[in-house]
Amino acid sequence: MIASQQDKTPAPLVSLIVPRSEVGERLEQTVDELGAQTYPATEIVMVDDDARQPLPAQVLDRYAASGIAVIHEEGRGLAAALNAGIRRCTGELFMPIAGDVLEPPYVARAVIRMLADPQAGVVYGGSDTEGSPAEPGFSLKQQLLQNSVCLSALFRTDHWRRVGGFDERMRDEAAGHDYIMRLLDIGRSVYRLEGSYLHHRTGRPAVEGRAGIADRIPGTREQRRDWVSDHARIMRNNADFYVDHADLLWEQIFDLMDERDELRHRVAALGRSR
Repeated sequence: MIASQQDKTPAPLVSLIVPRSEVGERLEQTVDELGAQTYPATEIVMVDDDARQPLPAQVLDRYAASGIAVIHEEGRGLAAALNAGIRRCTGELFMPIAGDVLEPPYVARAVIRMLADPQAGVVYGGSDTEGSPAEPGFSLKQQLLQNSVCLSALFRTDHWRRVGGFDERMRDEAAGHDYIMRLLDIGRSVYRLEGSYLHHRTGRPAVEGRAGIADRIPGTREQRRDWVSDHARIMRNNADFYVDHADLLWEQIFDLMDERDELRHRVAALGRSR
């Protein structure tokens, strides 16, 4: 058991929230993989949010017999599914499961880091795709414009209550970004574990209307409009925080402008060399 060295308090319960729409046909595989976690105190809360094809009764019975809580949600997006799952969970901590493969010690090491700092609001592991290098660490300057925290992170349930949960008006990736910003706004810290603990699957289920990794750079006018709308809402939800960190925000904007200009010069140089 993970416990305090001073008072030997038991390990806090971690609720693993599994929105079915996030894992698709890999639902049973994901549940089996979660069973490999080395942390001793977890519960699984599955949110059946695929309104087009609800889980069969025999599958629900099997999960119930194994102690997995299954709740139903109307398929209103990831934010709504997570809020429904967290309302049902009993853990002091929770971790959304976004379809990634988790290394077995991930939850345990995230809990250790969370308990080491009462101000910690988010602990997440480095991630990769098919053996590529782990993503860079957390940067507040980057976070002001684009989310750099993987959704399969460890959070405190009381913080979720304090900030009012995930904003269900937003598309999925934006809702995660906004939630991190609101935790930062109440003075909580974000920590990234060293090393790679999450492995992104290829061929994640495509959900209509969902803003996933492939949609980070909007391609159509409609996607761009949605992108602008979501990020404008993130700023409005966290207006005071953005004002307090306006210098960092503009540093990031100018850094991106420098990168754009550098790319333009390189393209121009290539054109002249032909």
